[in-house]
Amino acid sequence: MSDLNGRPFPGLPHDRGDLDAVRALLGSPEPSLDTVVDGRARLLAALAGDAADAGSLADVGSLPDSGFLTDAGPFADAGPFADADAEAEAGDAVPAEPREDPIPLRGAHDPATREPGRLRTTGRMRRRLATVGAGLAAAATILMAAVLAAPGGPVTSMGPGTPVSTAQDTPGASSTPSANTRKAREVLLATADAAAKQPAGEGAYWRTKRVTWWQTPTGDRAYVLELSLSEEMWLARRPGDKSRRISRFLGAKPATANDEAAWRKAGSPSSWNLLPPGEKVTDVVAAKPGEPVVSELRGKWKGSGGDLAKELLSWDDLAAIPDDVDGLRAYLTRLVGKGKGPADDPDRARNLLGEAVVQIVEGLPVTPRVRASAFRLLATMPGVRAEGEVTDRLGRTGQAIVYRSDGRVKERIVVDPRTGRTLAKETTTVDTTGGPEVRLHHQTAYEQIGWTDERPAQATGRE
Repeated sequence: MSDLNGRPFPGLPHDRGDLDAVRALLGSPEPSLDTVVDGRARLLAALAGDAADAGSLADVGSLPDSGFLTDAGPFADAGPFADADAEAEAGDAVPAEPREDPIPLRGAHDPATREPGRLRTTGRMRRRLATVGAGLAAAATILMAAVLAAPGGPVTSMGPGTPVSTAQDTPGASSTPSANTRKAREVLLATADAAAKQPAGEGAYWRTKRVTWWQTPTGDRAYVLELSLSEEMWLARRPGDKSRRISRFLGAKPATANDEAAWRKAGSPSSWNLLPPGEKVTDVVAAKPGEPVVSELRGKWKGSGGDLAKELLSWDDLAAIPDDVDGLRAYLTRLVGKGKGPADDPDRARNLLGEAVVQIVEGLPVTPRVRASAFRLLATMPGVRAEGEVTDRLGRTGQAIVYRSDGRVKERIVVDPRTGRTLAKETTTVDTTGGPEVRLHHQTAYEQIGWTDERPAQATGRE
């Protein structure tokens, strides 16, 4: 896989048997962190398949929480996956049970945070990744190449002297899935009505500004770090203008108070190697924020207004998206069906359709009628449920709507029914890579989305 400019990411295997896939990917949209988390979940689920068949892989709802959204900010989890809390049904935010300790997780981080030349691929790494298999190659690639898009059980140990409490959520008291589903549909339909009333707008660029937070353990799994990244995408409408991406690594820090204690015990380092000890390569991330990096979007990004279901769409393509619910459903079903497998896997097809719908409501440059129809389509999908009012990492209140929850992956968006906007997206997955199985969170908050006649900064020498 390449970056936005066609350069290969460091640390990726080169499988000669996948040259056709590589050629197809060149110039394609760089994976978002949302895609990273979803791909990571599928990879882990496949690798843990035998254990799951034996009943050893717990349902996500019964797993301990990483504490990411509770400890790191006000975007509180509203309860276990199986049922939303009774207060959430009434529209009140219900924070997750506070965690005292970090939970191990393996996440990806922005290659822009790596020091140049610090990550090298060895034959050992290539051989190990090559064994993943063709069906998991894309997910493994995503895990190694994340960047990019407008939250009481037994005591175990991550590392020497670092106890980890695996506190669990308390099940909801009285809410039923059907009641939560009805409320989700009411919220989504109200959001659709508000979205339809928004002006279409126009401008030279479609600008999306967002901030992403995610966690990853230190290489020795002694404690957990929280990393964050800000990003702006400027997609040019006119052929003579250039599309650009502006990103800035916002820094890394211990994720919780207990992580901070472990960090101090380790000597308060200001940088960390995220790969396990003994590896012949290093993957270093620094505590301090980085400088903004402005990159020109090239290749297939020229003339593109964004990506949908892993397809880069031209401005004409975007204008042709149906703006009625039935037409949009048929269009997206055909689009996600271009990949391998969905036709023979109803669950995967449904998940891919849901992901495509969410891409539209997140901020794809479509008309207000198309966005409104996407919200209405989401309201018809099985499994949607409300989790009440929450506050995102930027301090904004909205309604949390779960649109996928299959035991290993939970995905939800936070919407504002008054404005018709999606404020944030959260993905929660199961981690089985080391230690106890735990729930892991990743969140993106959208600051600004829409048309502008302003112009982006010029590309920097670091692009």
